[in-house]
Amino acid sequence: MNYLSLIINSYPNRVFFAVLSGAVSGLLFSLLIPSLLGAISVSEYQNLETINKQVEYLGVEILKPGQALLFTILCSLILLLRCYSQISLASVSLKVGKNTRLKFYNNISQSSIFNLESVGLHRLYNAITVDITHVVTGASAFPLFLVNLATTVSLLGFLAFSNFDIFKIIIILILSVLVLYQIPIYLASKNVQKARNLRDQLQHSVNGLILGAKELKLNSDKREYFHRNHLQELEKSHLEASKKSQEMLISAQSFGDLTSFLIIGFICFVFVNYHAISSSQLVGVVLVLLYITSPISMIMNDISTFIQANIAHKKIQSVLDELVIEAGTIGCETKIKLWSQMKLQGVVFSYGETDERHFSVGPIDLQLSRGKVTFITGGNGSGKSTLSKLLTLHYHPSRGSIIFDDVRITDENINIYRQSISAIYTDFYLFDELLIEDLSSKEQEINHYLKLLKIDDKVSIVNGRFSTIKLSDGQRKRLALLVSFLEDRDVYLFDEWAADQDPDFREFFYKELIFKLKSRNKLVLVVSHDNHYFDLADEIITMDSGKVVEHKKLKGQ
Repeated sequence: MNYLSLIINSYPNRVFFAVLSGAVSGLLFSLLIPSLLGAISVSEYQNLETINKQVEYLGVEILKPGQALLFTILCSLILLLRCYSQISLASVSLKVGKNTRLKFYNNISQSSIFNLESVGLHRLYNAITVDITHVVTGASAFPLFLVNLATTVSLLGFLAFSNFDIFKIIIILILSVLVLYQIPIYLASKNVQKARNLRDQLQHSVNGLILGAKELKLNSDKREYFHRNHLQELEKSHLEASKKSQEMLISAQSFGDLTSFLIIGFICFVFVNYHAISSSQLVGVVLVLLYITSPISMIMNDISTFIQANIAHKKIQSVLDELVIEAGTIGCETKIKLWSQMKLQGVVFSYGETDERHFSVGPIDLQLSRGKVTFITGGNGSGKSTLSKLLTLHYHPSRGSIIFDDVRITDENINIYRQSISAIYTDFYLFDELLIEDLSSKEQEINHYLKLLKIDDKVSIVNGRFSTIKLSDGQRKRLALLVSFLEDRDVYLFDEWAADQDPDFREFFYKELIFKLKSRNKLVLVVSHDNHYFDLADEIITMDSGKVVEHKKLKGQ
């Protein structure tokens, strides 16, 4: 149960005292048996007057007040210790769940875009929403598991003290049951693992169902194929694996629930025929075994929870191991020297060096200047998107260098220079708020851009949040442009930004907006197929098959 290290290492002192409290409550629980047996047993040598002596407390007659007081104290201590143990560890497990999620958030934020694309959205989503929940559930079940384990051991200890012969046979029977119990548990764990792997594949297909909804609606054959061979097939496989694991676990749990009763039956119907045992001892043994039924049943039921938690922990660790934090994302300065040129020297970026069919971009040699507008064009699959991500420093070159004046981009400073860039890609995400601490200083500028972008009648900003983002694609892109303008960066990249705009605003974008940025000495990069606006550019880069096939300079060169 490696996932327990998350709990223990995070709050060792609190976990220690919680576990100790749970163990002590289990030990005290075993003392309830002799106290009850003492209350109901009557020895022929005892003075009946003394035994039957009663006291009255708050109008209630109490037999054997000393033993009744001891019983009450034991019950109170058990309640307090058990509550402390479970509440304390439950609180710890919830905090660890929160901390693990925060760690995921930080690692995702500090990992490269290429790294995140390689891991996959479906795996990240399942790890955060599913696996961490299973780990927290498993950790939350652990305190009660310890209480039940301590109770079981203590009650068995009482049996050993009362009748060692019975204790020996019960231990043999329990060990035999545990050995048999491992068979369905092993089979169940294999199917739980299989179901968890299938869940990743299913989540990937669900992402395709949602993100590819427009494409699927336009092709009924493709939609039917996708549903039949992906969603339905994966759901069927996931159901079969889950069903098999549940069948094994339920069978094992049901067998575990009957364990104590099977042992009681063996003692009452078989053991007494071969060993002399008094009625009072037999009553004590049966009472102990009835008490022990619930703890043993709960221990066995917890095993399925621990199996899921352990598999979930392995999944979490696997994803975390794949999230590589960029060196320059922690503790770096945010100030950079004023620069005038961005240069790409022999830049190559490869997708999957070990794949024979891998696609690569480059080698590319470019020199781009601030105060210039550069168009990037090319067909589908030409490498425009990869070049764009290299220019915005989302991708780090496999070979070659990106240089700002005389400063070469490295793992250590890539994040610093990335802060001087703003980009709107075709798959951009529009947050529903501006994410700006001091809005008062930006209020006038915000209102100016809302009017400039002709969306002031559609959207307002209230407490830093957009009044709505349920807009057309073109209007959402205008909001993204507003956010980009507010950032006031040195480099601006627009990936097919004008594609969703009406003709008038498209012309306004090309002829007015990007040249406002140019006049402010920004480096403006426009990925576009709008060739009738190319004459407005200072230079045009044409991509094909991952190479720059033409770099045409039009103005001021």
